Amino acid sequence: MNRNYQARMNSVLKRKEVVKHALADASQLRMRFEFISDLAKYIALRVQDSEMVSMVEVKELSGLEGIKASSRTVHYQTFLRRGSLYRSYLDEWWRKNSLTSSDDLGKYDYFLKYSEACSYIHSLKEKLREVEAELNQGENGSLTVESRSAAPVSDAFCFVENLLKEFQEFLLLEGGALVSKDSMRRVIATSEMLHQYKEWKVSVLNR
Repeated sequence: MNRNYQARMNSVLKRKEVVKHALADASQLRMRFEFISDLAKYIALRVQDSEMVSMVEVKELSGLEGIKASSRTVHYQTFLRRGSLYRSYLDEWWRKNSLTSSDDLGKYDYFLKYSEACSYIHSLKEKLREVEAELNQGENGSLTVESRSAAPVSDAFCFVENLLKEFQEFLLLEGGALVSKDSMRRVIATSEMLHQYKEWKVSVLNR
């Protein structure tokens, strides 16, 4: 078996154990979270702390006194996204510990949809960045005018239109930018990016 694959599997198994222990502690302490995203943030911090401890232990066992041990930030979306290897644990805990009324159930359903939207939006943002990088390379980019015209992925307005149709509860156009419809107003696509795509689209159509 590939060593890298085995290492990834070991990492996933360790994280699952940390997640289960963290959820058990939350139950024992009767912790309450307003939203399932808050539970995911709590889990992310527990996992991050656990991985930091592991890094320190490895450092001490290896005798690497001059090297500072540090762990990377663990994002809560890792546990919140649908399809995540850890999401089922959060769902089970939430059903047992947080759903006490029809209002709570409504919030739960809303944030299930919200997490799905976050996952989809994240993947589209990655595609937008890739295409933006190609456009910024100009004539040196690997995408030809023909291939760009043929590929829907190169049209930011297609993304925006689809996002607004699919997730209009969570997104809006503000100041020419696509942002999240919450107090944080997180930018999904900047006005500059969308303007650049608009100019490029016009130039392609006029050729």
